[in-house]
Amino acid sequence: MSDPISVEGAAQLRGRARLLEFLKFRVLASQESFFDAWRAEPPLAGDSVAPAPTTGLPPLDPIAFRQWLQPLWPEAMALSDSDLRHCLEQAHRLYVDPPLRRQP
Repeated sequence: MSDPISVEGAAQLRGRARLLEFLKFRVLASQESFFDAWRAEPPLAGDSVAPAPTTGLPPLDPIAFRQWLQPLWPEAMALSDSDLRHCLEQAHRLYVDPPLRRQP
C-alpha cells in the first residue's frame, strides 16, 4: 500500500495541474514560440546544459517565467522552480504539435 499524500503534496499536485490547464490554450495557440520568452541564456563555452530528455525543450529561465506568470496566475508563485519547469516540459510534450515527417 502506498503512503498517503501529505496536505502539502496534494496542494503541490493541484497547483501543477491548475498551471498546466492555464498554459494549455496558450501553448496550443503559439506552439513552440510560446517558450521563446523564457529560454535561458546560452551556456558559456565549456558549460553544458542539456535540454529536457523527454521533450528536447532547451533550458528555461524560471525568473523570467515567474515575472510573466505572476500578474496572470499569482497562485503559481507557490510552486518551486522545479515544479514550474515540470509544468512547462509537460505542456510542451502535451500541446506542441510534433514536426511533420516527410515521406521518402
